[in-house]
Amino acid sequence: MQYRKYTHIERLGRDEVEGILNGTVYISPKIDGTNSVLYLDDQGNLTAGSRKRVLTLIDDNAGFAAHAQHEDGVKAYLARHPHYYVYGEWLIKNQINWYQADAWHKFYIFDVYDDNQQCYLKPEEYEQELRDLGATVIPQMAVLTNPTMEQLEELVKTNKYLIDEHVDQIGEGIVLKNYEFINRFGRHCYGKIVASEFLKRKYVPRKIKNDTYEHADVEEKALSLLTNEMLIKEFARLKNEQPSLYANKPAAFNGMLLQTIWHTFISEEITRIDKKLKSPRIDLNVLKHLVFDFDKVRTTFPNQF
Repeated sequence: MQYRKYTHIERLGRDEVEGILNGTVYISPKIDGTNSVLYLDDQGNLTAGSRKRVLTLIDDNAGFAAHAQHEDGVKAYLARHPHYYVYGEWLIKNQINWYQADAWHKFYIFDVYDDNQQCYLKPEEYEQELRDLGATVIPQMAVLTNPTMEQLEELVKTNKYLIDEHVDQIGEGIVLKNYEFINRFGRHCYGKIVASEFLKRKYVPRKIKNDTYEHADVEEKALSLLTNEMLIKEFARLKNEQPSLYANKPAAFNGMLLQTIWHTFISEEITRIDKKLKSPRIDLNVLKHLVFDFDKVRTTFPNQF
């Protein structure tokens, strides 16, 4: 089989996941590592991937390809189901550093995709078999029908999965999966709530006035959708993927970081920008300069710039 990128998870409140809470919703802890996948290639060899690419021992991502050779449970599972992709989180230090001491550098499975049926399996279809083989599967916190925001807030606040019992902290957030959900754009996707954002704003979605903006102001309004979470995530991912560049060539790393932030911002937010600003006429060159000169980028990473 060929490399398959994992489904993007959208923040609850965005148009892409409007309606995801209608029906049966599986809710699991979100952990702060790096998205990874294991599968068998066309020759039957165990293959590791990151969020965006195939990994090798020479071109690895934070050591996951090297670790994959020791995932005996997943290897046995894929031998039984060679048409499956096993997705999980390779737990390395990013923003959250208060996980249990023995939790790091392990593979935590959160999804299995059936390439024959072209769909994700429900947890009850894969969890027990994987656990019986010795693999680690992220547990479900709850399975709710038409969950309320009050129920979700309680789950966010009580997410202690893998958290060191000696610290007064909670996990990164929760992931919401409705396996029957198809959004208004005809796509299946998942939702998420990030604790640091959700509890701070009590789930009051960001609102932008329905004004007629002057052209010079449009790019500034678009820039307001670039979040701290996105900045921190892209920094952590790039640092893990380019450790030598980070350590030895900080100026080059910073340039790549800005390019990465720009690429992710446009590729993941352009639809939201279009809808929130009512199909604005945006000068992408101006917006790019604003992103590169954005004070938030420099204040978020004061030691970098």
